[in-house]
Amino acid sequence: MNTQSPKVSIGLPVYNGESFIKEAIDSILNQTFEDFELIISDNASTDQTEAICQAYVAQDQRVRYFRNSENLGAADNFNRVFQAAIGEYFKWAAHDDVCASTFLAECVNVLDREPTIILCHARTITINAQGKPFKKLKSNAEISSTIPCKRFREVISEDIFQSSNPISGVIRTDVLNKTPLLGNYPAHDLPLLAELSLYGRFYEISEYLFYSRDHSQRGSRAYDYRQPHKAIVWFDPKMAGKLIFPSWRMFAEYMAGINRAPLSWRDRLLCYSELAKWAKNHQQNLGRDLIVATEYLPVMGSELAKAYSKGSEARWLKQVRQSTKQLETIISKEETFILVDENKLGKDTFAKWLTIPFLEREGKYWGLPADDSTAIQELERLRQLRVNFIVFAWSSFWWFEHYSQFYDYLRTKFDCILENNYFVVFNLQHELAFTAQDELERVEVR
Repeated sequence: MNTQSPKVSIGLPVYNGESFIKEAIDSILNQTFEDFELIISDNASTDQTEAICQAYVAQDQRVRYFRNSENLGAADNFNRVFQAAIGEYFKWAAHDDVCASTFLAECVNVLDREPTIILCHARTITINAQGKPFKKLKSNAEISSTIPCKRFREVISEDIFQSSNPISGVIRTDVLNKTPLLGNYPAHDLPLLAELSLYGRFYEISEYLFYSRDHSQRGSRAYDYRQPHKAIVWFDPKMAGKLIFPSWRMFAEYMAGINRAPLSWRDRLLCYSELAKWAKNHQQNLGRDLIVATEYLPVMGSELAKAYSKGSEARWLKQVRQSTKQLETIISKEETFILVDENKLGKDTFAKWLTIPFLEREGKYWGLPADDSTAIQELERLRQLRVNFIVFAWSSFWWFEHYSQFYDYLRTKFDCILENNYFVVFNLQHELAFTAQDELERVEVR
């Protein structure tokens, strides 16, 4: 191996990653393809991250470790590991994800063989905090299309969040150098992937070689991109309290990416058309940005904000009414079910049924479970009372990551009879005779 000029540079930005970073680094150092360097940039961690990383530096010459004097934010730290890279190919690695041992070998082989492919990634399995797999992510055919606007459309549709993880794939360094890298704003990987998609094809390895860890401390959970004014601090601490226009920023970044990319006039126009569709689908978010900005105006700002809030409440009620119709098709009005909604939707929403809050004491909502075992015990107690269904409303979908053992318990023991954007419903009447691995094989890829 030529240590002066490795084939692949792997950049691992981290902040307080002591819980998972050893497993992540081990999975990288144990790759069957060995011609790589691992660059770790520590964003002034306050836990044992530095000691863990220094131990790896001492035992493997491929590992380089840098420590920032202060927390620069995720965006700057992600970009710093790339700026230190010298390899022909580059890969970002998260401190909590894991790669199969053949991940690099498979990706490098594709990039060496196919010069028109600029990014290669593998199919993904989501694992929980304990490393247990619980969901296979679907394939994403359009992102491998030979037509630039189709690849662009697939990225900006944001369905990519529910499929494979191309941002964690292996990318041609010279192409990545043509982009502005990752910006200091929520969901910053989308504009980068969108621009990369205009330079060439993506390729997805058909094997499941990448394990994306989903847990309650994950950055995307702690700083939800759907609440950008709160999440901005994780990406750039200097932006705290400042007025931002997150949806307009995304629009501008997508537009700039189209303008920079080496496209024919026809392909450029087709991409503009796709972006116009995106703007139409996101007009509510674009409008919200402007409403938030008006709150900074004297006198009239507060009145405009109240009007917007009233309109949002009306849309919310309409969404609730539409969603409950789906429950009527699978749960009869005579049934009683456990409702997990943190007491947010109100009894009137489910007046057609008798619902039991979770947790409950004497029929009243008692707050969140202290831990997974408490949730499981409460579930079994209610099952003994002949409660046949448990319904998770969309406001509580975060439970599936935070109470990952409870979620695994449900997945492996009971049939999931409904799963959409509004509800996840389990039938508690009969236990499944599946092991955890059987469930992973059985579950529909989604």
